[in-house]
Amino acid sequence: MMAEPPALSPPAPGAAPVTQRFKVVSDGLSATISLEAKWLAKPFAQAVVQTVVLKLNKRPNVEPVAVESLEGIEIDGEQVALPGASTTVAEVVPPMAQLVRLTFGETPPHQMRFVVHAGTIEITITLDAKFMRKSFTEAVVKPFVTMYNKRSALPVTADECVAVLVDDDEVKYRPGSYRAEAAVRSAYQFLGRYPSHVELFFSAEAVAARTKPRSTHERPHEALRYKVHVPSPAELQQSVKELVLDHQELHAADAPADAHEGTVGAGADVYQGRGRFVGRDAVSVNGRTLRFRKAVIATGGRASVPLATTPGLASAPYVTNATLYNLTKLPPRLVILGAGVVAMEMAQAFSIFGSKVTVLVRSKVQQAINEP
Repeated sequence: MMAEPPALSPPAPGAAPVTQRFKVVSDGLSATISLEAKWLAKPFAQAVVQTVVLKLNKRPNVEPVAVESLEGIEIDGEQVALPGASTTVAEVVPPMAQLVRLTFGETPPHQMRFVVHAGTIEITITLDAKFMRKSFTEAVVKPFVTMYNKRSALPVTADECVAVLVDDDEVKYRPGSYRAEAAVRSAYQFLGRYPSHVELFFSAEAVAARTKPRSTHERPHEALRYKVHVPSPAELQQSVKELVLDHQELHAADAPADAHEGTVGAGADVYQGRGRFVGRDAVSVNGRTLRFRKAVIATGGRASVPLATTPGLASAPYVTNATLYNLTKLPPRLVILGAGVVAMEMAQAFSIFGSKVTVLVRSKVQQAINEP
């Protein structure tokens, strides 16, 4: 694929050349690339950038470069936008281009690990070299949307993501161009070398227009849509704090849907009282016999506070999983009694927030948690 160019006659107006040749220059390397039509239809990153990277990395005693670390492209003296992973050579290099200059930055790390959140829902994403080369939308937004929709009453789509913040208030896209850049630029190019946390914002208007509440008991979630609105880029930079979703408000908004009226609104019958099985297909509640084909025992539970067996606990400012969300300040230190699923979730969350967390386990060895 590397060859010296023979004489090249100009193509007919509007016609793509059968073979295109141009010189590529990068960090002291100068080579001429000759591409047939089938290679002109291949991604620029594969047909041109990868070829140059292989040549550059064969030189002794030099810092290696990578396709993902491409920072700039200049064609015949003019700077052009970085192409997407699937953008073809023909779309990047004009038919009569003579010189392509590539500029590379630092080599990407072997993997990137960061927290992604929207509202109060957050997940940790780890990208290896393969996923760092994918677009930001494919590598980050779509996986997050999948997990978000498993936890949220109001599902969103990747197309409804309209803004991104990386590491506090640093806006990593040009105003009005988020969708184009997120779909084109690789995750590494979009996020930088060492991102810590990424915040995604979804269009409240788009979600509201697409989503129809299944019952009136989902209306409290409208507070979520109004709270997490997407302002203009100027307003976004001036007041990021306005976009912070108050977990207590969301928790309070969910309460009616979790209560009996929410269950009734979903189409179920509720019988309040003490129940007992009176046969293979019957249960009695307050003297009334109810028949069933299948029964599920889901009585729920509440945290047991060991006040009698734990000296000093009664006078300590303790919380349970039910009252944890009432905290208004981050505790500098946190001791968690027990190491079940919820305990370990909270331990991890508060440790990430910055608390010094100690988990007290009854057994000598922490057992693996197999619950989903």
